[in-house]
Amino acid sequence: MLEYLQNNLWIVKQPLVLLGVNFGTVMTVVKLKDNSLWIHSPVDPNEELLNHLNSLGEVSTVISPNNFHHLFAPAFMDEHPDAHYFYAPGIEKKQKHKIHHIKNKSELKESTQPSWGDEIEILKIGGMPFLDEFVFYHKSSQTLIACDLIFKLHKNKSILQNLLFPIMGIKDGEPCQSRLFKSCIRDKNEYNKAIEHLKTWDVDRLIVGHGGVIEKDAHTIIPNLMAV
Repeated sequence: MLEYLQNNLWIVKQPLVLLGVNFGTVMTVVKLKDNSLWIHSPVDPNEELLNHLNSLGEVSTVISPNNFHHLFAPAFMDEHPDAHYFYAPGIEKKQKHKIHHIKNKSELKESTQPSWGDEIEILKIGGMPFLDEFVFYHKSSQTLIACDLIFKLHKNKSILQNLLFPIMGIKDGEPCQSRLFKSCIRDKNEYNKAIEHLKTWDVDRLIVGHGGVIEKDAHTIIPNLMAV
């Protein structure tokens, strides 16, 4: 269930079927210095997962990092009502009837200065108001944690998947940006400013929301993310 990577960093993979195709989804778990758990892009909180998390520590922070990755957040927060929920702009409108009862919640902003900021840096990918993705940098493991900024999916025997991937611009097994993501860029200057900031982080590993982990030399991918 939980896959350990390095330096109190884990991922959890679950199926996620959209348009009849399993894109999969990835949740990231960081154990902070105070022994609490930081959760990025929560997945379905089934009993097995909850038991594993309880064995690691108490969940203190839950992140919905963009306007797409919020499906399981309300149920996850129901299981961890004392955690602080940080969500991308727009989610409160989409999920208002489901998250209004959460007592500790904050909209993510460029100026957000959370208590865990000395361990995990935060950056908004600007120029994308429809998506409003925030990415995170776990310093001790040199890991960039993202959602839809990059895809890394493998084709299987699904005819529908093999037809859909080329249309979406997804390459088999290779880190790439989807055409849907690129279509969300409205201000290239603001977007590129964020990518330039990513270059200043000493990134080795990259965790993506669909496909898992790029384990080594992930910094070499970042220059290719610039919008032209």
